[in-house]
Amino acid sequence: MEFKRYRATRKNLELLRKVLNELGYNKYENYSTDEAYPVEHDINNLDLECFKIECWHSIYSLEINYRMQELEKEL
Repeated sequence: MEFKRYRATRKNLELLRKVLNELGYNKYENYSTDEAYPVEHDINNLDLECFKIECWHSIYSLEINYRMQELEKEL
């Protein structure tokens, strides 16, 4: 399977969220606060714009990209 480039559309963001949940990457750590330890957030509670800012970089992972292509074919 070849690496596919995705645009940051609502459909692709929801597909990415589904793949991240399936693979167990459903938390992200926010280092922008002044806390001693990063604050963990559940990606399912984020609105789409915040999710895009925090998690869109994962689209460049081959494992995630290939799984998105498989899910896209199933739909």
